[in-house]
Amino acid sequence: MENPNKQSQSYIINLLVRYGSLNAIYNEVFETEKLTVSQQQIIYNFHQDFKNIELFETELLCFFLSDNQTKNPNIVNLLKSKIQSSISLYDENLLFVNKVNVYEVCYYYVEDLYENRIKLISDRIWEYGKKRRDLNREIEPPFWEPLSKEKEAGIRIEIKRYEALEIKAKEELNVIYCESNKKRDEIFKYKENVFKDIRELGLRFSSIINTHHSILESDMNDSRQEASYFDMGLVSAIHKACNNKQFINISETDLFKILNLIPTKAKLKENGREKGRMYVLIHKMSERLSEQCKEQWCTDILAYLGYDKGTYDKKKHLPKKIFTYDAVYEYSQVINGIFK
Repeated sequence: MENPNKQSQSYIINLLVRYGSLNAIYNEVFETEKLTVSQQQIIYNFHQDFKNIELFETELLCFFLSDNQTKNPNIVNLLKSKIQSSISLYDENLLFVNKVNVYEVCYYYVEDLYENRIKLISDRIWEYGKKRRDLNREIEPPFWEPLSKEKEAGIRIEIKRYEALEIKAKEELNVIYCESNKKRDEIFKYKENVFKDIRELGLRFSSIINTHHSILESDMNDSRQEASYFDMGLVSAIHKACNNKQFINISETDLFKILNLIPTKAKLKENGREKGRMYVLIHKMSERLSEQCKEQWCTDILAYLGYDKGTYDKKKHLPKKIFTYDAVYEYSQVINGIFK
C-alpha cells in the first residue's frame, strides 16, 4: 500500500504540473483563437481527472498534515497562483470561450482526416463504373457495327476486370468508413466544452485551500506538537480502510487526535459487531510503538474506548490460519497491508 503522505504529495504536485500545462494551452488557444483536438483532449482530460472535489479536499488535508510541512506552503501557494492564472485567462477571453464550438472542432477533425482518402477511392469507383458501363454499351443492341466473337470476348473480359476493381475499391471504402466511424467515436468523447467547468473547479479549489490553510495552520500545528505516537500518514491509511466499517464515521483530523490521545470533543465508536477487529487494530498500532510507550498507550486507548484489558489480550491477534472464505480474510488483508 502506498504511503498516504507520498500519495497526497504526488496528487498535489501532479495537479500543480497539470495546471501549468493547462495554462500554457490556454495561452496558445486564446492567442490564436483556434482550438485543436489535441488541445481539447488535454483540457477535457484535466477536468475529468480532477473534478472529484471530495478527493481534492482529502488529499489537500493529508498534504497539509504530512511530514514535509515546511515545504508545503510554497507548493500550495504556487498551486493557488496557477489556479488564479487559469481563472483570469478564462475571464479575459470570454468572447472566444462563448463562441468556440467544440463539437465542430471534433467533427471536422475526423472529416479532414479521412476526406481525401474517401474522395480518392470514391473517384476510382466512379471511374471503374463508368468504364464498365461504356464497355457494356459496346456489346448491347442495337449494334451499329457487328462485333467479331473475339472482340466481344475481349470486351467481356475487360468488363469483368472493371467489375472486380470496383468491388475491391468499394471494400476499401467500407474499411475507411469503419475506421472513420471508430475514430469519430473516439474523438467525440472530447466534444464537451469544459472551459467554464474548469473555472468553477478552480474557484472551489481556491476556496478549499483558503479555508483549510488557515484552520490547519493554527489547529493542526498545535496537535503536531502534542502528538507523540502516530503520524498522519498511518492515521490516514487507517481512516481510509476502516472508517464507516470498523468504526462509525469520523474525520481524519479527529481520528488523528484520538489515536494520539490529544483532547477532543469527537468520539471513536466501533461499528456494530466490529469490537473484535478493533482489538486487532489497536494491537497492530501498539506494535509500532517503542516498549516504553506501548503499555501506556494501550492502557489509555482501551480506557478511552471502554474496552476490557483481559478481553483485549485474548482477542488482539488475527487467527494463525485464515482461509479465503473466512469473514475475517478481507480485513486481515487490509490490516496487514497497512502495517506491513
